[in-house]
Amino acid sequence: MIPPGPIIASLSSTISISCLFRSEGRYVPPLVKLSRISATGGIVCLMISKGHSLAITSDYLGRVEVADQGAVQSVAMFPLWMSYETGRAKVHHESFTNGANVTFTLLGLRQSDAGRYVCEVKDALTRGQDFVDLKVDGVVYHYRPDSGRYKLSHFAAHAACVTSGGILASPEQLLVAFHDGMDRCDAGWLSDGSVRYPINQPRAGCEGNCKGVPGVRTYGLRQPFEKYDAYCYAEKLQGEVIYTTVPGQLTLAAAWRLCWAIGAHGLATPAALHLAWRAGLNHCEAGWLADGSVRYPICTPQEEGGSLAKGIYTLYRHANQTRFPDPGGHYGAYCHIHTLPFLVKMKKFDRITEFAGVRECVSEKSCGESGNERIRKWERMWKR
Repeated sequence: MIPPGPIIASLSSTISISCLFRSEGRYVPPLVKLSRISATGGIVCLMISKGHSLAITSDYLGRVEVADQGAVQSVAMFPLWMSYETGRAKVHHESFTNGANVTFTLLGLRQSDAGRYVCEVKDALTRGQDFVDLKVDGVVYHYRPDSGRYKLSHFAAHAACVTSGGILASPEQLLVAFHDGMDRCDAGWLSDGSVRYPINQPRAGCEGNCKGVPGVRTYGLRQPFEKYDAYCYAEKLQGEVIYTTVPGQLTLAAAWRLCWAIGAHGLATPAALHLAWRAGLNHCEAGWLADGSVRYPICTPQEEGGSLAKGIYTLYRHANQTRFPDPGGHYGAYCHIHTLPFLVKMKKFDRITEFAGVRECVSEKSCGESGNERIRKWERMWKR
């Protein structure tokens, strides 16, 4: 039985996937294998089980729990099926009169855990297979206000995250983001009142007291009036984020007016841009956002633009990565459209230079000679 839709779970949550099977006659423990197929087609074997023997891939040790419920009067395992609840973060498991299941519970869900989970059950005579798709919502992002680095109390950090379109991230969410590759040498508030930062590439000045070791560094619980940056979390994007501009480009005020003119809700928040980037938005031009910052998303590494890796890049006014650009500066605009009917109007708007839906990466746009020069200049000032 093919599931009608994917299971949708939140970042850092827990899911359980059950390989259910039936048999007839004398029960012989089957070989049960659970694998994940990523969006790029890569296949990872997570677990192999037979009777009371169990093998788990080393990358998943410490993150999984496996329950083996013995079969009752069973034999050939075909057909195989999975039990699930649409739209829930957990795939439930059951016992059957003539069947059994092996339940694989995955803790601390990461973006990299998304994909198709395939369960195979076989013995010497028969073989069955089925699958369920998993989609992981949510993104953790670093936030620094226009006032500069380390200017937020705990209360102000909470307010800044809400204004940017998210909420303060939890320690568990930051840890998951670290495992997905997040690397920031900036201490920031979390929802529990602690201050931490994720380091995947240890380097001088960012190692804390764990030199050469990747991990999440922590300052512990801090007094709420102390000042740091913030780590925010946003879960789901409503609508679409698009990039647009005009010849000569736009000031901040003009960017707001253009977004309204094409029927958009307004400029996108930093949270909306991060969610759109996570879903595939890829563009090599900087644009205004609702908080007055200037950023751009790269989901495909840009060889033409220097050494830009995947991530959201931010343009700062000063070389020490503080202050947003002057509102009178000229950039493009990232607009947020909450309802899809506006797309018809947008496609007819002759000054939109590129449309980028959030469902997939758009074809890569060449930045051109002038674009390359701008990116090389900006790259020294930008950081994920």
